[in-house]
Amino acid sequence: MDWFVDSTPETDEEFTGSLVRDVAVLGGVAVNYGVGVTGGTGAADGTDLLSVLIPEIGHILRGSSPDAFADAADGDVDVTAPRPLAGVQIPVTPGGFHLARPAGYAGLDPAMFPSIDVELRRFISDADLLYVAQGGNWQEVDPARFAAVPEPSALLLLGSALAALAGRRRVRRRP
Repeated sequence: MDWFVDSTPETDEEFTGSLVRDVAVLGGVAVNYGVGVTGGTGAADGTDLLSVLIPEIGHILRGSSPDAFADAADGDVDVTAPRPLAGVQIPVTPGGFHLARPAGYAGLDPAMFPSIDVELRRFISDADLLYVAQGGNWQEVDPARFAAVPEPSALLLLGSALAALAGRRRVRRRP
């Protein structure tokens, strides 16, 4: 196996593909399921060490208590409150140690999937984060991470409103 050990892991210049964010529908809820970049070139055409370390750290954070895996006996992990998207059922492999592909899903596999392809760098998806948070019984997960991405027109409108408010404050402060 050829390993790719990236000296600049904060950038992805060794990968020619663009960032992929694949969504799976779980019980009627769209969940960011697979995130990554493809097209590793040069040394990055091997197995990306960062993509291997991310799920290993996820296993540590999730914990190994019997409670962390008892929920997976039915083939999925049920996300419960106070975590975001409570009620979502995330499919897992037998034993509950890894995420599985939902029925009909053909996108990029999540970081907590049991295997990884070469020429690929996977990042933490919402499904990965929820799986780890549920198993580790995390009480605080930032729900803003799971908010819908606003349309560019909404961002433009928000930016215009903020600029107008800032200009209005400047006018009021002048004597």
